[in-house]
Amino acid sequence: MTQKIVSGVVDIAEGKRQELTLGNLDVTRDWGWAPDYVDAMCRMLEQAAPEDFVIATGVPATLREFVDGAFGFFGLAAENYLRSDPGLHRPTEVPFSLGDPCKAAERLGWRATIRMPDLARCLVEAELARRAGQPAA
Repeated sequence: MTQKIVSGVVDIAEGKRQELTLGNLDVTRDWGWAPDYVDAMCRMLEQAAPEDFVIATGVPATLREFVDGAFGFFGLAAENYLRSDPGLHRPTEVPFSLGDPCKAAERLGWRATIRMPDLARCLVEAELARRAGQPAA
């Protein structure tokens, strides 16, 4: 879903599209950055014994907030381009999902370094770099 959003927002900023249509904008997620999660996985593998950890930011944000962050990168107001289509709502959608990373912080010394809205900015920058044929930062 994040790729659809980021690609759509960049298309709109470049004048290639007029709107972005999504489902339920009020779902809440614990948005995290993949490189942070890879760091957590490496730390887990360094442990003497296997354990279960929740890897998350511990900070909730709605899909609408993510979209606002992506549009905000370009100084655009999401409400001018965003449409919610009830036909895209998922019938089994979990409305709220949030992880508690306390154990990972205590035992692994791990904390997420990127959180919303910085995640949206990072993903937009990566999409712009990809389109320009440059490696992402």
